[in-house]
Amino acid sequence: MGVASVDVHLIVRQADECFPRHLGGPSAEVCGRHFLHLVHPAVRTRLARRLTRLMNGTVHRFTERIPHAQRSGTEPTVVLTAHAVRGGPLGVTAILIAQGWVATGAAEATDAASPGRDHLTPVDARILEGLAAGQSTLNLASRLHFSRQNIDYRVTGLLRRFEVPNRTALVSRAFSTGLLDTGTWPPQVAQGIVR
Repeated sequence: MGVASVDVHLIVRQADECFPRHLGGPSAEVCGRHFLHLVHPAVRTRLARRLTRLMNGTVHRFTERIPHAQRSGTEPTVVLTAHAVRGGPLGVTAILIAQGWVATGAAEATDAASPGRDHLTPVDARILEGLAAGQSTLNLASRLHFSRQNIDYRVTGLLRRFEVPNRTALVSRAFSTGLLDTGTWPPQVAQGIVR
């Protein structure tokens, strides 16, 4: 595990020797660089949004599993946990990012066991977004051109899949595990979840 300090402009100010191992090389080469230039291009937009929410106080921390910056398929998945450090009249003064990694096979096993990391079908994603927005079964059925029974069937499947007792708990689990983006209205499923 490694730790880096990133300022509010996302410039890496300090990094221990372990942090850049799977991101950008030796510690001296990482310091002074923009943090998003160190991560895989496929996740830069999503990570930028999450870091913006961290800096403006919408969230206080988050964890993101991202691919190796120059992934060839055998490197481990990088796990980043970002925390806002607040102080003084300027609000956020730094973001500390602790980084760890897990082997690719272990990451896939963890993802399969973790309800928050599952992928959704496009229909299930629209249903989850609708539930988070407070839509009724009848409204969802009308909007998605399904029968009420079909919506109820799919909602029941989501409840079982995420091991929750009701719709409110389903929405709560979806937000807490990052399945639904925070800070957007109407609610939207996070990028990369729909397949």
